[in-house]
Amino acid sequence: MSSKRNIALLFTGFVIIFMFLNPAALFAIKKKTEDKNQIRQQLNNCKKLLGRDNNLAKMYALEALKQSKESNSNHFLGESYFYLGLLAYYDDKYNTALTYYDSALIVFDEEKDKPEISKVYFQIARSNAFLSNYDKAIIFINKSIKLKEELNDKKGLTMCYNFLGNMYRVQNNPEKALEYLNRSFKYLDIESDTLQMAGLYCSLADIFQMKNNNDSAIKYYRKAYDIYLSSGNQRFIAGTKHNIGNCLLKKKNYTGALDHLQGALNIYKELDEKYGSVTTLLDISNVYSAQKKWHKAKQVSLEALKISSTIDNDRLVSRIYLQLSKIYSSMNKPDSAYYNLQKYIELYEKIFTTDKEKIVQEMEHKFKISEKNREIITLQAKNREIRDRYLMMILVAVLLIIIVASFLVNYTLRNKSLRQRNELLRNEKMLREKEDKLKEQEYTILKNKLETKNKELASKSLELLRYNETLRTITDKLQSIEKYVATEHKKDLFVLIKEVETFSKDNMWKEFETAFKNVHTEFYDKLIEQFPDLTPSEIKLAALLRLNFSTKEIAAVTFKSESGIKSIRHRLRKKLGLESDSNLITFLLKL
Repeated sequence: MSSKRNIALLFTGFVIIFMFLNPAALFAIKKKTEDKNQIRQQLNNCKKLLGRDNNLAKMYALEALKQSKESNSNHFLGESYFYLGLLAYYDDKYNTALTYYDSALIVFDEEKDKPEISKVYFQIARSNAFLSNYDKAIIFINKSIKLKEELNDKKGLTMCYNFLGNMYRVQNNPEKALEYLNRSFKYLDIESDTLQMAGLYCSLADIFQMKNNNDSAIKYYRKAYDIYLSSGNQRFIAGTKHNIGNCLLKKKNYTGALDHLQGALNIYKELDEKYGSVTTLLDISNVYSAQKKWHKAKQVSLEALKISSTIDNDRLVSRIYLQLSKIYSSMNKPDSAYYNLQKYIELYEKIFTTDKEKIVQEMEHKFKISEKNREIITLQAKNREIRDRYLMMILVAVLLIIIVASFLVNYTLRNKSLRQRNELLRNEKMLREKEDKLKEQEYTILKNKLETKNKELASKSLELLRYNETLRTITDKLQSIEKYVATEHKKDLFVLIKEVETFSKDNMWKEFETAFKNVHTEFYDKLIEQFPDLTPSEIKLAALLRLNFSTKEIAAVTFKSESGIKSIRHRLRKKLGLESDSNLITFLLKL
């Protein structure tokens, strides 16, 4: 009855929920889940394509950004900004990258997502380093280190300390650089982080190169190169070949330098890596200049200038103009040398002015972005609050309806339930009475059966005793006539006596044991289970003692002396663990 009532209540509840729950709310919840899955897929696609097809990756990131804003998904909004920043960084648009990173940082700050915040700080540091804003880079990398220490992110700490060491290296502070590189080695897992190991080799090589120890620098660059080669990372392979080429240039090994630099340039061009291509072309120009091959040096520098026009990096372009000025001067072309020197000076002044303007613009831009993002987050919070309140009202209404409906159903079923329960109780009472009578009858039958079996066992025991006494009398008489028997027949007489005793022990004991087990079915099992080290003689003795046989009677049945029976009885007490004041027969009767 109770089961049917519960089914009825559940069915009613589901019907009421289906009738009263707002379908629009259900649709909104389903749509939001689908939107999140779609955004997650867009970002996964973007991540897979990073460094392979940046244009397609950017399309996925922009679509994820759009959908994140529409669905008020804060975490995915932050991730979208982050990946757009990475794509701008790979495209050498470092200021654009910083703008996206700032937007990501505001979102992750609101979410208090420390792993993502530390990741953004690291990328902000890298972009500032490429813009030669080393002080800013150091500030942000230290912020990243602080969070990664809180998170116990050893791999992240390896990367951060390696980066920090490089910052001090480019600022001509090799001692500080080595200090942080050693810290990086402390957190490095050599077996699993082979790429990190290669990065540290490169950093050590950079320091050796800075100290003009080019042989050691080449040694560590080659170690890094082998790791990058096995990993197939073309960008890192190109960077390492570039560095080895620079070291060989300083050693005046111009052929080797050109070979490595040209190899790096080919890879950079395949990757459409403009910054790497321009810096490598500048170094190739330096090789030709060192060889006084001014025409080739000029051609390479002009190629670098052409590519640099697509890069937002005035500092790099200024280096090319300075290089061209030196080349034209060496070629005795003062007008061209002067023109390129003027270009260099103009860019230098522009960089100085732009840096000041950027600081002001950056502060204004950050303020605007901060305000805009705070407005978005506030609106999202309000929307969530309204939605949650609306859902709560629906749930409360549904709950009240379910309670009222349950009460009505319960009230309707209660009277019927009471009648059925009373009838059930009467039937149960009658059934119990019948069961009690059956149990009494069964008990009487079992009791009578047990009494009959006990009588049979007692009769069998007396029969065994009388039979054994008769056999003992026969064996005693046979032993008494032994002296009258001829010597050659004494052996036959002795065998006959033993056969009588053996027959008595084996056959009569088997009959007795069968009768005993029929009455005391569990006695042997319990005795052997609790005391497995008992011998057959001790088990027989325990069975006879349970039937209250005396020592004399047991001796007669088993063809042993009374002293022998007493000895077995003493061993049995010890194995059963009985104290001297404990009754052996009482103990056996309880089993």
